[in-house]
Amino acid sequence: ELAEALGDDHDLAVLSALLHSEPDMFGGSPYVDRVHRLVDRTAADLQVRAFRLGATLYSESPKAFGRRLGGYWQAWHELGDERPVGALDAVT
Repeated sequence: ELAEALGDDHDLAVLSALLHSEPDMFGGSPYVDRVHRLVDRTAADLQVRAFRLGATLYSESPKAFGRRLGGYWQAWHELGDERPVGALDAVT
C-alpha cells in the first residue's frame, strides 16, 4: 500500500510537470489549471496516506524489524511456501 501511494504520487508529479511544460497539448491554460488543482489535492491526500503508512511500517526499531523478518524467514524455511487454499489447484 505504501509503494502504491508513493508510486501514484510520483505519477501525479510527472503528469503535473508535463501539464506545466506543454499546456497547449492539453487544451490550454484554463483546462490545465483545473487539472493542476485536482492533481495538487490528490497528491496531498496521497502524501498524507504515505506518511501514515510509512510511520506505521517503520515504527519498530531496526533491531525489532530485523528480528520480525528473521522470524518470517525461519517460518518459511521450516514450513516451505504457502499453498493456495480454496482454489481449484488445491483439489488436485
